[in-house]
Amino acid sequence: MCLQPVNNSTAQGVAIVQLPCNHTSAQEWIYINVGGGGFHLENAMSQLCLDARGGAANRTPVQQWTCNGISNENWEPEVNTKGGGAPLISRVSGTNGYCLDIPGGQQMAGLAMQIYRCNGTVSQSWMLTPDGSLVVPNVINQPESAAIAKITLYGLTPVAKNTDNKNLCTAGKNGLVVEEFPGGYQGPNARICLRVCAEPADPSNLCP
Repeated sequence: MCLQPVNNSTAQGVAIVQLPCNHTSAQEWIYINVGGGGFHLENAMSQLCLDARGGAANRTPVQQWTCNGISNENWEPEVNTKGGGAPLISRVSGTNGYCLDIPGGQQMAGLAMQIYRCNGTVSQSWMLTPDGSLVVPNVINQPESAAIAKITLYGLTPVAKNTDNKNLCTAGKNGLVVEEFPGGYQGPNARICLRVCAEPADPSNLCP
């Protein structure tokens, strides 16, 4: 899922929630370097900034607010690697021990975000995509159908081939994905090939 203001609102103080990614401007965030390793994240639709509504404490809610010089809007992103994620650290009040967090690790659409003590969990792992490109999500060891659905969600074009190297980038055998290429960052609509291991195993196409 992706972050956006609730109900596509352009109002100050509304919650930032998670919703299925749809590549609209409400889900686009612009990095603004404020120095010292910190950034503001300005929403492309509302032109308001990601803001911790309170101090450095567990469960402080996250909202959008007019971009200004207060520390509540300072964040320290870490660039993620292929298929992985990275924390987005809140620099509120000059601290660096609290991260943008999904409450309870819930997958519920519309759930409002918070900051919470950084703990290295997936609830605090974000794909921070450079402007104009997309992260190829990690679909290794996923069923082919699930992998294709996920690749499509990211605005990429999935194609598959079998591990016997026949039928290059054509329909696979509905097995498990054992390799994806090219990886890393790609432009929208880029073609991503999925190398698929047949399941149940076929003597001519055994799982490695």
